[in-house]
Amino acid sequence: MSSPHTTTTGDDHLPPSPSTIKTAADITPQTIHQVPPLTKHDIDRILLLKNVDPHIWTPIIPSLIDWTCDANWPCAQIIFELLTSHPVIIEAAIPHVSAILRQTTDRPEGGRPRAGEEGEGGGFRDIGHQHELFRYFVCAVGGGFQRRMEGVLRGFREGITDEVEREWGVREDLDEVIRGIEKVGE
Repeated sequence: MSSPHTTTTGDDHLPPSPSTIKTAADITPQTIHQVPPLTKHDIDRILLLKNVDPHIWTPIIPSLIDWTCDANWPCAQIIFELLTSHPVIIEAAIPHVSAILRQTTDRPEGGRPRAGEEGEGGGFRDIGHQHELFRYFVCAVGGGFQRRMEGVLRGFREGITDEVEREWGVREDLDEVIRGIEKVGE
């Protein structure tokens, strides 16, 4: 599987060469777009982000989030750990996570949404990805950040059909997070 977001370098319009990133010191604002995985097993460069200033890698958060659609992928759990590891990263990830949770229109032919496709809420829904983001991002970031996402979480809750609930079983956990947000707000 190739990366959902192919970046280019200079005028050559070729994907960046991953070989230029060997250590965390090689990751700069100019090379950061070479870090996202090229396959679901491509974790070496992602692990280097643990030793990089979070301000440098906020531009690749959308690309990293794309690789969390299946929590069973080797890169996904590492990315979730990184996305919830620092307030700067959490803040930068919230708008992207929220956009995915707002998606309510099922993609007609199924499967993952493709860049540029639009459904109600800004894109076609991938309930599996929404579930993974809820479970491994929203539940991990804590009350203050969850409070900022309250409206999105309530909308996500309203959009869960009985069929989706039977398959994913997310309502109870979602209700618990919303109740926790309400208690913090009292």
